[in-house]
Order: sequence, then C-alpha cells, then structure tokens
Amino acid sequence: MDVVTRGLPAEPIGLEALSFADLTDELQAQLGARVQRLGYLGAFFAYAGYQPAALGEFIDFTEALKSALPFKRAELVALTVARVMGNDYELDQHIRLCKVRCMPRDWIDELATPQSRLEGPALDDSERRLVDFIEASVERRGKVDPSMFAEIVAQEGASGAIGLLLMVSRFVAHATVSNVLGLQAPSLDSSSRSAEPVGDQGRGGR
Repeated sequence: MDVVTRGLPAEPIGLEALSFADLTDELQAQLGARVQRLGYLGAFFAYAGYQPAALGEFIDFTEALKSALPFKRAELVALTVARVMGNDYELDQHIRLCKVRCMPRDWIDELATPQSRLEGPALDDSERRLVDFIEASVERRGKVDPSMFAEIVAQEGASGAIGLLLMVSRFVAHATVSNVLGLQAPSLDSSSRSAEPVGDQGRGGR
C-alpha cells in the first residue's frame, strides 16, 4: 500500500522529508505497526530518519516509558507538555489517542487548552498537582523548587516520579524538534504526499 506522510511543514525548511521507503530496514520494522495503525507516516519520523540510529533509540526510549506510568498519567504528561511547548503536531495526535481510548472530553480539554483549565474541575487534586509541576518544569527549564518534586515523589512513588520526569524530557525533546521544523497537526495537514509503497526499500533501505 502507499504510505502518506502527514504533519509536514507549511513553509519550506530546506530539507526534504524522507518517505517510509527511504527509512532504514530497522526503522521500517520499528515503525511498521504504527504506520499500519495510523495509515500514515508522521513527519517527525520523516525528518528524524536522517539520523536512523538516534531515531531508533528515541523510539525505544518512548516505548520503554509506556510501562513507566499508567496510560492516563502518561497522556496527562503528553498533553500538558505539548500545550505548554506549543507543539501542535504532538497535541493533535494525543488528543485523538485519548478520544480513541474513551478518555473524558472535559478532561482532555482541560489539559489541552489553557482556557478550559481555568473553567472546570475535570482534574482531581493529584492530577492538578502533576500539571502544576510539569508546567513549572518546562517553563522554568527544570529550575523548580525541590519541594515541588518532593511532593511528586510522595504522591507517585520513586519509580513513578522518575518515570514522569523522563517522560517530560521526552516530550520536550520532541517539541523542540517539531517546533523548529514547523510540523503541523497531522489532522489539519493539507500538504500530505504519497510515499513509495511499503516494502520498497528506496534509497534509504539498508
């Protein structure tokens, strides 16, 4: 089947996005199930594929973190960091993922839009404490009062607190790349292009 690339920049950035077929065999194997499920290759991978070894490790890091926190906690991190960092590409994808997993709409809105956060009680006290910590961590570049993190440790336990911190760093890294490249929300991307058929090795197959 043809693989479409979604989330491409609206403006030229002097760099051509790789197609799925351009990716290394290893990356195609890592991303194959995701591409099949979504029906497209995300632009983040289409550009990060120029550094296949680093991207492969980033994917493994992301997958390892999925077991670090329960799904709802992980999505709270994803939505909060994406909102604070203005990462429309990731915010769009995680809003849709939360809807697929039947998370409450008011909970999603409260995390994804600053205005909603001031209007409703969708978050419980523990979740709001996490959001406050994540926002402070990102906005202050990690220079938060140690007592803030101590509260998170007391609430989430050592493993959960470190898992949360690593997950914040993962989404900040993604946002930095996405924002520099000007990646769009995949659902709003009108410039998607068809790539080579899956299985064709292209110039990047190795």
